[in-house]
Amino acid sequence: MKISFLIGGMDSGGAERVISILSNWFSARHKVNIISWNNNESFYALNENIIHQKLDLTYNNSYRNHLAFNIKRVNSLRKLLKSTKPDVLISFITPNNVLAICAAKTVGIPVIVSERGELFSADISPFWQRLRKMTYRFADALVLQTHEAKEIAIRKHLQARRNVVIANPISVDTEPIPEKEKVILFAGRLSKDKSVKDLLTAFSRLINQYPDYSLWIVGEGTEKEALMTTAVEIGIVSKTVFWGTQKDVKPFYHKASIFVLPSISEGFPNVLLEAMNYKAIVVSSNCPMGPKEIIQNGVNGFLYEPGDINQLELYLNRIMSNPPELSKLTDVALKSLDKYAIDNISQEWENIINEVKKAINKF
Repeated sequence: MKISFLIGGMDSGGAERVISILSNWFSARHKVNIISWNNNESFYALNENIIHQKLDLTYNNSYRNHLAFNIKRVNSLRKLLKSTKPDVLISFITPNNVLAICAAKTVGIPVIVSERGELFSADISPFWQRLRKMTYRFADALVLQTHEAKEIAIRKHLQARRNVVIANPISVDTEPIPEKEKVILFAGRLSKDKSVKDLLTAFSRLINQYPDYSLWIVGEGTEKEALMTTAVEIGIVSKTVFWGTQKDVKPFYHKASIFVLPSISEGFPNVLLEAMNYKAIVVSSNCPMGPKEIIQNGVNGFLYEPGDINQLELYLNRIMSNPPELSKLTDVALKSLDKYAIDNISQEWENIINEVKKAINKF
């Protein structure tokens, strides 16, 4: 079977990481190629059998006619699909999904689209939301990351021929975990929707009581400079380290005893699974869409209301004041990861591909 994936680019990011994981898994038994609009090399390691085709069609402000540029994208993608003839095209993220449907359905190729974040985020422009509603009905499947997302999609009439839920995969690391240090970790994009400033504020209230703790911030983004300024202003700069983007976050997870995700919205936060895998106690905002489907409050981690810095502070204080008592949470968390193992999640993807192909062959 020939499987094609479509993404904006294989840069650092959650959707890109999932595509790399799925592509590597599928490449052991199928022919796989990744199609990207930009020319960047993959941030993530790809099996040598995977073909990465770069179309050099990244949108920028020099293109005055947005519609004409996207028609050009559709035509280029259609031409490529006609020549490569994949058995299925799998696309991630709204704009790519719309273009994938327009290109693939006109050349008779089944298409599976996947939403990777909050369905009606302000990041998705009204232009793409309208086109999404018009085109998704022609997709052979819509893959969503959470049951909450599926319910919202149905309620908002965002319906493909079949809507299914498939969570993100994680590579479960069974190596022994080194002794933890007094480190609170955040890893992710430094953007407003991640609300990292809430974490800085909560940490500043506890630093005098727990002077041995440090706060580590791994990632880059538009808010980095503002966050670094905040760290100075609230007096935690000597205890806060901004590490930037790291290709390998594993050493940071190894040392962190606590992981915090203070976002106001998420798709399916793999960082929570990764932190659990390395036995950090996880604290997350109970934001849409994913955290509540990963964390049972007080059982394998803690959930607080988005933006409630007082509640975040209380949970951090509880953990920092008595880590041995709460370490049992990490054992429960580790056991909850089996269903997210790469083999299990990738098999779910293969199952939906086979369902789509079977349905097509009936006609």
